[in-house]
Amino acid sequence: MDFIFHSVYNDGHHSKFYNIYRIDENHYLAQCHHFNSARNCGGDFEIIREGDHWKPSDEHFVDEAVHIAGEIDRSQTPRS
Repeated sequence: MDFIFHSVYNDGHHSKFYNIYRIDENHYLAQCHHFNSARNCGGDFEIIREGDHWKPSDEHFVDEAVHIAGEIDRSQTPRS
């Protein structure tokens, strides 16, 4: 499992911080960052690519997964 980047998801009036790890080509882990100790980010979850779509391992994290999946997609797009 390789660390890829930090992600910040803005949830209303506060932010949730995640460490993003690549498990394999279509499987990632969003780990709740220690910055969240003062605020509950809801825990860790996995993001799985199924074809052209992404889905979280827990439906509670749909919004966070959409945000992070967009960051993953952008990070994999070759720059010209």
